[in-house]
Amino acid sequence: MTSFFADLPAFTSWLEMKTEAELKSKLFRADPRARLTGPKPALVRRLVESTRHLGQERQETIFPELRRRQDHLARISTTRQPGGRVRPAQARQSADREAPAREQHHRPVAGGLRQVGSLAAIT
Repeated sequence: MTSFFADLPAFTSWLEMKTEAELKSKLFRADPRARLTGPKPALVRRLVESTRHLGQERQETIFPELRRRQDHLARISTTRQPGGRVRPAQARQSADREAPAREQHHRPVAGGLRQVGSLAAIT
């Protein structure tokens, strides 16, 4: 799990947040011969032992949500602004959609003038 987590305790604590049903499903994916009974800590321990030395492709099969998480983190890191701030993709798309709306021509106003392109016309 080194490709997804910094260390083994981080992976173990992530697994401990899963339900017993999720753990059993993942344990079965990792090793169909594994014992699926016992308390939650035993299931976590068996899953850690079963997946400890697997390649990244096999890990992605057992834990597809980690691949989505890794892809999400990669997208976030590519949208960095100058100064190290992150500009979320959704906010970036929203700002891009609003830009043309801000640049639209003004409608008639109370003073009788309206702006059309770069010319002002009297109504």
